[in-house]
Amino acid sequence: MPFAMMSPYPIEIIDAGERMVIRGEAYDLERVIYRQPPATAPSASPLGLSVGRISGDELIVETTGIDYHSFGDRGPAQSERSSVVERFRLSADGLALEYDITVTDPVILAEPWSWGGSFIYRAGAELKKWNCGAE
Repeated sequence: MPFAMMSPYPIEIIDAGERMVIRGEAYDLERVIYRQPPATAPSASPLGLSVGRISGDELIVETTGIDYHSFGDRGPAQSERSSVVERFRLSADGLALEYDITVTDPVILAEPWSWGGSFIYRAGAELKKWNCGAE
């Protein structure tokens, strides 16, 4: 995180009751988004601990406990105080999932870093098994 969400490949968000799952084709991504923080926080990991909630028409996901060597392939190292807030909302026409992300890391970044984009609906699109570099 946050680089895991910067992909032109399909994603899907699954409502699994007490948690949601974001699956992405790139790297066979599978993120668990808890609706309530777990009683015992898991150890830090590359995807961190994500807790989500619905607010109005947005899914807001807050992620902490990220243990990854950088903010992306070429970014600086992250500190243990790094946190990510993501906002997902359906576009007015229902054909895009608008996405905004803000990264805060008071140890590495002078100020929060934000960007956004959209995941566009494509009829018939499906997640495929990730096949990095194979023909």
